[in-house]
Amino acid sequence: MIRVWNVNRLVEELRADSVQERDKLHYVIASAILHFLVGPASLLSSPSWDTLEWNSVAMAIGLLGITSVFSANQGESGHSFIERYTCLSFPIIVRLYLVGYAVYYGANIAVFALWPAYQTQVYTQQLVSIIYGVFLVVGYFVWLRKVIKRVAAPVPS
Repeated sequence: MIRVWNVNRLVEELRADSVQERDKLHYVIASAILHFLVGPASLLSSPSWDTLEWNSVAMAIGLLGITSVFSANQGESGHSFIERYTCLSFPIIVRLYLVGYAVYYGANIAVFALWPAYQTQVYTQQLVSIIYGVFLVVGYFVWLRKVIKRVAAPVPS
């Protein structure tokens, strides 16, 4: 059960290691949904149809990705989901975004040089940015699922 108001009780449950893996998954999903609904890139901060479309796609990918990563960690029978998710996310995000931004901006510079009219085609730029964003988010969850599956695998004797 997710505790929204009684943080002290949740603290005690975490200290006693009595929060189930499935409940930890629910906290991650609830946090992701809340972030997409009221976070800095939400409709509340920039109300537009484009934002709604992008947030809907990002939320769907995020929910599928988190659920997929949870399954790769052996679902409810697995353990240390949050620890693995958190610890492995950081280096994956750093590497993915460093390479991703280099490719994205390198490609944009090349396209600007080869196709000057691209600078005036806002719709094309937005479409490329959305495709790039989807690629990064999907890439993140595919990579995270792969490494968590390796961590969750039984250790050979």
